[in-house]
Amino acid sequence: MRVFYHPLSPYCRKVLLALYEKAVPFEAEIVNLVDPDAREAFVREVNPLGRVPFVVTERGDRLQESTILIELLEERFPVPPRLLNVQPDAARAARLADRLGDQYLIDPAAVLLDEQSRPAATRDREAVQANAELVRRGLAWLDERLSMHRFCAGPAFTLGDLAPSVGLYDLQMAGWSFAAWPRVSRWLAEVLDRPAWQRVLAESEPFLTAWCDPARDLPLASTRRTDAARLCRDEPTTHAASDSLRPPLHLRIV
Repeated sequence: MRVFYHPLSPYCRKVLLALYEKAVPFEAEIVNLVDPDAREAFVREVNPLGRVPFVVTERGDRLQESTILIELLEERFPVPPRLLNVQPDAARAARLADRLGDQYLIDPAAVLLDEQSRPAATRDREAVQANAELVRRGLAWLDERLSMHRFCAGPAFTLGDLAPSVGLYDLQMAGWSFAAWPRVSRWLAEVLDRPAWQRVLAESEPFLTAWCDPARDLPLASTRRTDAARLCRDEPTTHAASDSLRPPLHLRIV
């Protein structure tokens, strides 16, 4: 299995977390989509849509969209931890938490990070307010879920914990505190301490460092943040009028 990704893409992180949780062997292909030649080659030879994450299986299947890829892993590698319960109600709860994590945490976090990186005079205050409100709603929902269960979709770690944890990690980088949601803080600390998350963080650290230091010879190191943000993505946003103005990946080092 070949996995095309970039360590700074939140949707790629979702897939990497699933791979590492289940100890699935794969061939990693880091794609530098902000390099014109690399992007042209990727679009021509691998994915005409030019998005990551993207997987080519041993059978030649070519698949994308983070949640679909994670469900593929669960189907092909039915080993612990089971990220989708075989019981339908539990599986629906995990899928719901995953979808709401995308919509109310990952995507709004991307907008907030993007706006925060702009000069104050050029920030879209309406976008900031609207996406901060989405985050608050997402946190309220998550807090309610965690009042009933240890994890987002029940007593065990599942697909439903991936997107929310990725979104909250990015929100922490944007300076958000979750002190007002102690159950969320407790859950996030537990999830980020898992070996899979620690591996993802360790592997992304050189790229985060390069983001701050254009002299480093790593993908994205010398690229404007908004260019990188627009390209390292796998799912369309639903909160933005224009992808070019509201990219669903953005990073700011704080």
